[in-house]
Amino acid sequence: SYETSEKVNVLGFRLKSDELMAFVHENKTSPSIALAMLMGEAILRVHPEADAPVVTNIPVSVRRMLGCEETFKNCSSRIVLPLSGTPMDAMPFAEKAAALRGMLKQQMDPTLQRAVVNWLGGMYQKRMNEAVSYEEEIKKPAGFIGASHDTFYLDYIGSMHPTDYLEQITEVRFLCLPAGRNTMHLNVIEHNGIFSIECLSMSEESAYGEAFEEAFRAHDLGVQTEPASHFSLPRSAWRESLAL
Repeated sequence: SYETSEKVNVLGFRLKSDELMAFVHENKTSPSIALAMLMGEAILRVHPEADAPVVTNIPVSVRRMLGCEETFKNCSSRIVLPLSGTPMDAMPFAEKAAALRGMLKQQMDPTLQRAVVNWLGGMYQKRMNEAVSYEEEIKKPAGFIGASHDTFYLDYIGSMHPTDYLEQITEVRFLCLPAGRNTMHLNVIEHNGIFSIECLSMSEESAYGEAFEEAFRAHDLGVQTEPASHFSLPRSAWRESLAL
């Protein structure tokens, strides 16, 4: 059976690919890190009094580094990068961007990722062995989704493969629920010369959207904003009264 999920609010931003990539190359970093840093600046604009680090989570595919190229495509992990609250705060933007890129590369080490996957597999195996009932088991992950707004996810999905139909596809959107009810999820995709950045959240985030736009402008990036919108997704329930 299916039911409607909570409403997901969307703030959309568009930026020309050549403009963003020139900014990325100038700062010797990557699109995901550059955009994460801009969102980090936006969060601090909204919460200048914040005394906790601003952190971004960047999902990454680990199929190749785990030797599982033929497995399902959502074989993934995540890279955690501190955008504030470290000695890097004193660095100029370009130096900090390069340092964060170095941290990202370190965390992409195959040995480290294998260790993380093995640890998670062992943890969940232990939980399954100790599980009393499904109802009790689904209560346990609550701690994983209790993140506050100083943490957000940024998923750089990449670019669409060019085909003869490239010019006919005017927009591509990836719809998902944010990873936690109190977090923001940025979906980023490049298509037809445009970077599309969708900021998804379960609550009203107009202040963050305005601050994000200001961060772009502060770095002389000609971002275009889209009207705020929202969507909802069906939630499936495979057992009566238990909605997933």
